[in-house]
Amino acid sequence: MLDSPQFLSLLRRIALAWLLGCAASWLVGLLDVSTLAPLQIGKISLASGVIAVVSVLSFSKVACRAFGGPSVVDILTGDMGLFVAFSIGMTIRILGTVALFLLCRYQMVAQTMQIAVWVLTWYFYLTVVEILLFVCQSPQKHDPVDCCR
Repeated sequence: MLDSPQFLSLLRRIALAWLLGCAASWLVGLLDVSTLAPLQIGKISLASGVIAVVSVLSFSKVACRAFGGPSVVDILTGDMGLFVAFSIGMTIRILGTVALFLLCRYQMVAQTMQIAVWVLTWYFYLTVVEILLFVCQSPQKHDPVDCCR
């Protein structure tokens, strides 16, 4: 499953969205001096990207083991397989984000609200990207329009 074209495409698109988000975060950090330092923003960005990749990898591993599907398309066609695998991926994402917030809160000399805003912004951004990519990559049973190509 990890070498299937669908999964590699999904992972590439998430990485591209993460890199675009890193560039935007870096610019915001340089332009707005009232926010966190650029190095702190970089650390949060890096950790958020790692959390996103781990959640997608866990999605693929769980789905492959539990349902024996050789590709993402096989998993996405089964409603229960998608639900279980996606739920585990999202649980890992939520726990990783909470752990990231707690780590940043204790390690960074910054206001808790600033840290929370950056961590939650990354969480929402990468979660929305992941959900949109899963929806776009899933086979459309009723709508022939492909939204990702």
